[in-house]
Amino acid sequence: MQNDYSIEFSPFLLVNKRMSEFDIIVCCPHLIMQVKKLVKTSKIDKPIYILPPRMYGLISFKELAIDVVDAINLYNETKINPVYFPGEENTMMVTRHVAYRNSKV
Repeated sequence: MQNDYSIEFSPFLLVNKRMSEFDIIVCCPHLIMQVKKLVKTSKIDKPIYILPPRMYGLISFKELAIDVVDAINLYNETKINPVYFPGEENTMMVTRHVAYRNSKV
């Protein structure tokens, strides 16, 4: 999988300056308020996905990669940021630790 994906950890303050370098911005759950503020005050043309707390804590690269692909596809359909999967509009209440599609199996 490392030939297909690249992950970089950066301070959230740099997101506007570096957005063009990425296909998606994935944020830690504690950044939810900053993400919502950014979306309201800036023109964002990339999907921003906030990881559910348990997924963040138990992070599995394989599960994250699945969610990233699905979040990009969902954003391309809706153009809504931050990207939420159906029924997960309140990220802090999401209890899954696997990719959204795997939690529905």
